[in-house]
Amino acid sequence: MAQGFLGRAAALGASYMLGAFNDNFFKQSALLLAVAMQQSQYQAWGTLLFALPFLLFSAWGGWLADRFPKKNLVIAAKCLELTAMLAGAWGILHLNWAAIMLMLFCMGGSSTLFSPAMNGSIPELFPRALVPRVNGFFKLCTTVSILLGVMLAGWALERQWLPTAIPFGRWLVAGGVVLAALLGLISTIFIPRWSVAHQAQPPFPWLGAWDSLKDFHRMRADRPLVFCLAADAFFYGISSLTLLEINSLGVAELGFSKTLTSLLPTALMVGICAGSLVAARGTPESWQRWLAPATAGIGLSLLAAGVLARLPLPSPVLFCCLLLVYAVAGLCGGFYIIPVSSFIQVRPEAGEKGRVLGTNNCLTFGAILLAGPLFYVLDFAPASLAHVMLGLATLAVALGFRLRIRRLSTGSATGQAPRHSRLLSLLLALMRFLLSLRYRVTVTGLEQIRADGRALLFLPNHAALSDPMLVYSRLARFQPRPLSDEEQVNRPFIRSLMRLVRPVTKPDLRSRDLQGGASRRAVLHAVETALQRCADALKNGDNLLFYPAGALTHDGREHLGGNSGVLRLLRAAPECRVVLVRTRGLWGSSFSYATGRPDTLKGLAKGALRLLANGLFFMPRRPVQISFTEVARETLPQDNAKALNQALESWYEAEPEIGVRIPYYFWQGSRAQPLPQRQAGAPAAAAEAPEAVRQQVYRLVAACVDEAPPLSPETRLAADLGIDSLSLTELAMQLEELAGHSVTRLDLLVTVADCVRAATGQLSGDEPAPEAPPAWFATARGTARRLDVPEAGNLPQAILRQARRNPAGLVLADADSAMSWRGFWLKATAMALLLRRECAREERVGLLLPASTAATLVWLAVLLAGKTPVMLNWTTGPANLRHCVRLAGLQTILSARRLLDRLADQGFDEMSDLGARLLCLEDAAKGLSLPLKVSAFVRSRLALLGIESLVLPSRMPESAAILFTSGSESAPKGVPLSHENILANCRDIAQVLVITSHDRMLAMLPPFHSLGLTVNMVLPLCFGLPVVLHPNPTEAARLDRICRRWRPSITVAPPSFLDAMLQKAEAGDLESLRLGVVGAEACPARLHAAFAEKTGGVLVEGYGVTECAPVISVNRPEDPQCGTIGLPLPSVSTAIVTTEGAMRRVKPGETGMLLVRGPNVFAGYLSAAGQPAPASPFVHFEGQSWYRSGDLVREDGHGCLSFAGRLGRFVKVGGEMISLPQMERVLLDFVAARQAGRRSEAAHEGAGPLLAVEAVERDGQPEIVLCTALPVSVAEANQALRAAGLSALYSVRRVLQVAALPVLGSGKTDYRTVRRLIAGQA
Repeated sequence: MAQGFLGRAAALGASYMLGAFNDNFFKQSALLLAVAMQQSQYQAWGTLLFALPFLLFSAWGGWLADRFPKKNLVIAAKCLELTAMLAGAWGILHLNWAAIMLMLFCMGGSSTLFSPAMNGSIPELFPRALVPRVNGFFKLCTTVSILLGVMLAGWALERQWLPTAIPFGRWLVAGGVVLAALLGLISTIFIPRWSVAHQAQPPFPWLGAWDSLKDFHRMRADRPLVFCLAADAFFYGISSLTLLEINSLGVAELGFSKTLTSLLPTALMVGICAGSLVAARGTPESWQRWLAPATAGIGLSLLAAGVLARLPLPSPVLFCCLLLVYAVAGLCGGFYIIPVSSFIQVRPEAGEKGRVLGTNNCLTFGAILLAGPLFYVLDFAPASLAHVMLGLATLAVALGFRLRIRRLSTGSATGQAPRHSRLLSLLLALMRFLLSLRYRVTVTGLEQIRADGRALLFLPNHAALSDPMLVYSRLARFQPRPLSDEEQVNRPFIRSLMRLVRPVTKPDLRSRDLQGGASRRAVLHAVETALQRCADALKNGDNLLFYPAGALTHDGREHLGGNSGVLRLLRAAPECRVVLVRTRGLWGSSFSYATGRPDTLKGLAKGALRLLANGLFFMPRRPVQISFTEVARETLPQDNAKALNQALESWYEAEPEIGVRIPYYFWQGSRAQPLPQRQAGAPAAAAEAPEAVRQQVYRLVAACVDEAPPLSPETRLAADLGIDSLSLTELAMQLEELAGHSVTRLDLLVTVADCVRAATGQLSGDEPAPEAPPAWFATARGTARRLDVPEAGNLPQAILRQARRNPAGLVLADADSAMSWRGFWLKATAMALLLRRECAREERVGLLLPASTAATLVWLAVLLAGKTPVMLNWTTGPANLRHCVRLAGLQTILSARRLLDRLADQGFDEMSDLGARLLCLEDAAKGLSLPLKVSAFVRSRLALLGIESLVLPSRMPESAAILFTSGSESAPKGVPLSHENILANCRDIAQVLVITSHDRMLAMLPPFHSLGLTVNMVLPLCFGLPVVLHPNPTEAARLDRICRRWRPSITVAPPSFLDAMLQKAEAGDLESLRLGVVGAEACPARLHAAFAEKTGGVLVEGYGVTECAPVISVNRPEDPQCGTIGLPLPSVSTAIVTTEGAMRRVKPGETGMLLVRGPNVFAGYLSAAGQPAPASPFVHFEGQSWYRSGDLVREDGHGCLSFAGRLGRFVKVGGEMISLPQMERVLLDFVAARQAGRRSEAAHEGAGPLLAVEAVERDGQPEIVLCTALPVSVAEANQALRAAGLSALYSVRRVLQVAALPVLGSGKTDYRTVRRLIAGQA
């Protein structure tokens, strides 16, 4: 009998082994070639095509297996396999991906016939009790063959035994697959023939997959079978996805060789072998015990692999650790699949086995088919992060399996707790188990607390991020509602779990995202609402978990300060019971501030890894004591918050917390090690500040309390004054108004001295940022090559073709994260589809956004939607903004709520008066429906594969953007720039600055700035230059820290912004910069030396105007000429002509007006509907049309230009063009209204000019002076300018009183004389 068993098993096993070896040897070879050739999309296509026959034809294979002799089907399958391998061998030799993909499809077709016949024969040839052993034996055989196939694939490709035209490794693969297929066909001779059990069959399933789904629906009455079919499908889906991610992790992210990478799935297969051998000793019903734990083991292993890959480990150590983790995952996989597949084989009746197994194949390979799109989705992130996400998802599935198996085994329970209560109890039990692997928890006092119908208010201390989990997991029978930060609650996956505990959400007052008074006012209202909801919950009988401190302790002691939340709740819910909760033993853990700033996700990931290293159950445990004490309300002081908080602090500190470190690994022992005591910090030093500012801050602080004691720099806001978080937020808003900038971190406001620092800009809210991801520097490896832009008809097409060169590469970054080309195109496509729906009848869409990744992708999205983006400038004031909106005829403006809140604090209180609707990106993101997201995903991915029409509009707007001048006349003028204008300028800039693949850019200029649009946004996208963006160019210290993290080599900025960066920079911050480009303002000579000293790089000055897209000339990095604006760009022609009389070229060295022509020059100003067209800026000279710049320059003998001044009457302040005539008109209207209500025109009659506004240079900076014969003060003039809606940049610095303004013979103001008068009075 044993010989018969072994003979039948060996015959079937040989066919299994050869087929499995061939499939995986060929597939792994093809996938490794795809990854090495940066054709990673073929990984997903290969998976899809191999799985597709199973989806389409599994019903056919099952029907045939029940109808005809199974040996005949096996022979047919092997013949098809041999044919497929011949085609695949040719494809491998010639790198013909079409043939390779066709071969994978045929391999899937062969397996579709083979699988039902072979698997259906096992329960017919072997007794039921032996089925798991047979499956274990087959799994061992097939796993060994898969192992050999995967392992030998990389080895074979790297062999170079003979010098052949086609690499010898590919010859070896081609010959190997054909030989293995031939041997597999020969092996079918030894397979025993068995008769067909049932001839009567249902009609042939012509509809294939649809018939399989109908069979699955028919089986729903057999719930255990249906459950196992679903579990089997999940296993193969997650396995396929993991194998794809292993290739990306090894080759693309970690840089392992193809041979080493092939060994990683080898470890997985070895683990499956070991697990299968052990699981073979079970029964077909063993899945009920093993499935959930095995799934959890797989999830933890994947999570550990992802975390390991992110750790800075030496390559040999990292490789060995990954081998161990994948082996553990495989071991769990063996325990998973053997009982499940055995149950599927023995459960059906004999006449239905084929159809059930065919349905199983359809579902299984449907899951494998989904692995391809899911791999595309996960490819947005590094493979290590994808491992983490897969691990977390698998853990969630394990929990679902556990709950489902329990229901299958117990049936539908009646009279139990509500469904959510049962599920929550199970989750808390699971949480207690997982926490017990690290914490040894002792609970006292909880058993004395009994429910009596009144609400319970639990008030714990907060020593570590882990104590909410420890406390809440002990309160299963009370199930209190926690007060939680809404940002944490609304995270994916956590959101679903938190619904079970019904949290009361509140915003985080300490969030750095809450900048601007409007934001904080809304948050204050939200916090008040949250406290009221807490009180309502207590009144309704709900138990509540409330942390009085509201934040983690930084020193191991509980500090409630002036927080008034507990007092408010006690007063609002007088019937509730109070339970104090004291946790001891957590100070010193990695989740506390004792060892540095804690991070929940990183801590959990490291914890999972350490658990695995300790074999799950042998990790040293940290002792934790949790004490519950119910106190009588009358024993708590309720007169004021300060007294109540002091009483609570005394109770929490009755048992002092001693920080200890517990080893993480069992080989280190379990003895606690006391942490060194922290040295007390020095007393708060007084900040350097003017006395007037200091006194004003003291008054603001004193106003926050009823009776303020004498204040000193050391006075603590919370502990000494009782200022709670709400009052602190109000104080921060007042400090922001005083300082003129945001106070980004409320938790840094501890003492009065901190408030003074905040008011003077000395309180830094930034923390050391982590290093940029390694993929950010991927293009910096190897030999530097010049970047180029692909040939294209418009900018979106050029950007798309650039993205196709490296879709997985990172291209955009902000202070916190980076975005790949795939992610960028997906989001831009989704926004474009939304805009096509929301703005269907509009030709133009406004953009009111700062420099950011959002602004970049929204600009592209508007073009993809077939609209013209209009870049709006808010810095010139509300009046000019409204004018630009009307001029462009805008109906929709895209903006961000944070920006609008900040603008509301700067006088833009009536944004609704713009005449166009404001669509915030936050609201737009919520409006993206699931069908739209799916459509965007499919379109963007196919576009990156070459089907451009799916994302590019049928009619591309002629203008790539519309910008606005700063108002050289009475109002800003619209400047439409074509695709060719911007593209030509980008090409010239990249050529003269020698931009290479080793470069990265720091961008800070807003997109309404022509230099910001062309150089900071469009150029990086067109040339594939990674760029990191920051929205505020005035935040010099933050920009320096961004440079330290992201290591840019090029930056473009006005001199004033770059000067601030250089002054604030610390050693090493700017050392990565090799080139700085400045423009828009005159660059002082000292800045060149300072830049070279700080960076070791070169600073070059350039010149441009909006109408020329914008750069006209720039110094060359190899020969910069300090004090000049450089040579014209290669495609730009210039002429310097006389300013009076007939135009003629001036001699070298003479000053004249600059004329420009070239492909970067725009076609003319924007005309408003129904309004006369603006005057043409073009002149005819030497038989050609030239743009008249209005600027005075001179040219030396080498063609280098120097800027000599403005011919027109405008001046640049803070990087913005300020119109002096516009200021004059506003002030004339003001004085005319003050003089008997007459308009400005009347004021001129018979009296000559009343006033003139002129700008002169003083101490290297422009100074705007009002020259007038009228009694007007500086304050009155500036008040009139603000009332007219002009920004603070339009400000008079000095008033010059004269008897009468000088005039020319024509009666016009003699501004040259005015300038001399002003200069003489300076």
